[in-house]
Amino acid sequence: MKYYPNIIKAYWYKAMKPFVKYILLLSLPILLMACGPSSDDVSKQVLASMQEKFDTDANLKQFHLTAKSAQFVKQEGNQFKGIVKVQSKDGIHDISVTATADGKNVVWEAPSDAFSFLAIEQLNQSLQQLQNLFQGMIK
Repeated sequence: MKYYPNIIKAYWYKAMKPFVKYILLLSLPILLMACGPSSDDVSKQVLASMQEKFDTDANLKQFHLTAKSAQFVKQEGNQFKGIVKVQSKDGIHDISVTATADGKNVVWEAPSDAFSFLAIEQLNQSLQQLQNLFQGMIK
């Protein structure tokens, strides 16, 4: 029996070609998902950015807010959705946040009513001051 390496090699390539295509097609989504920033990276960047906003924004600075933790899930492409736990004087609040990340920068956005608990805190503080004032007048 004569050995024909080129024929065997050609047959092997022909037999394996569909499998190679399937392996490449199945691994492509995994490779594409690995290219962007991870959920943990986005969480860390949003926490830092949010804390900086709390510390520097004139409207928020007075409330002494702290961004405690964040957990994000990748949506489509470079979009992420998550929850950031924010500590205020009255407790910890869950803030729904969407983020867009390009690998270097992250832009985050919270719904307009996400910080409505601050209005309640401010109202409670004002009521407490009024109550103290009236108690001082009665004595």
